Amino acid sequence: MDEGNVGRIRKWVIGICVVTPLVFIGLGILGFKSLMDFAVPKTPDPNTYVREQKAVSVALKENPSATRNMILKRMGADHPKAWIWLEYLAYAETDRLENVKPSEQQAEAQKALVAQLAGVKLLENQSRTNLFAILVGDPKVEYAWEDAADIAILAKSSDAIRPRATEWTKLADRGPISDHDRAHRGYQYLGWADLFDGDVDGAARNLVRSGDFIDKPTLESYGPSTRLSDALISKGRYADVIIWVEKIKGHWEPEICDMWLAVLRKQERPADEAWTDQLVW
Repeated sequence: MDEGNVGRIRKWVIGICVVTPLVFIGLGILGFKSLMDFAVPKTPDPNTYVREQKAVSVALKENPSATRNMILKRMGADHPKAWIWLEYLAYAETDRLENVKPSEQQAEAQKALVAQLAGVKLLENQSRTNLFAILVGDPKVEYAWEDAADIAILAKSSDAIRPRATEWTKLADRGPISDHDRAHRGYQYLGWADLFDGDVDGAARNLVRSGDFIDKPTLESYGPSTRLSDALISKGRYADVIIWVEKIKGHWEPEICDMWLAVLRKQERPADEAWTDQLVW
């Protein structure tokens, strides 16, 4: 091998030795930034949060369409706070929908749902630029989907609920990385989708199934939602609600559950404060 080839090979080796550490350093910096963005999302201080939330709520009541468009534009321009802007909007939408005429609620909720789903899509697209979100999923996106599902219940849209809820139910059987909190919610949301499609039996089955997944701190602390159970009571499905309450009794407030069971076995709807307080999400 002549000296020219040796020199070229030497330059290649030196180049690789210099560039390789720089590449790894760059990847490390990128990975650290992705981890920090993923694990420590930028959240406003409490005073700013309350002020901005109130401003969105006031604006939405005055001009819903313009406010929704404004929030979506801000989400596109302010990526670090995009999830917060969508959370503001979801809260404002729910608050507004609770105060519209019952005869108008479904139609208004359908308009709100369109904007919420558009916002979720923006978040999903943004999360694809984060390495850790790609690998393990982005909890901010999942929370946004929960908000969208809650609005979809008011809109009575099974199509908007069913796909994501089905994905959540699959998180129950993943060994050490199972998410029973999300699975519980998934079965509850599927129950709503069944109700809207006229499948009361399916709704009852999903309610009962949700009771198998309530052993995570979130549900143990805050308790399960009684909203789907309440809807099924109106359909006369006391037996299914009793089974569900018996299942959750081992994980949440057994004395309260016993009180509910005593009422349900009389074919009556619980009307105590604990039951009505759990009529959430």
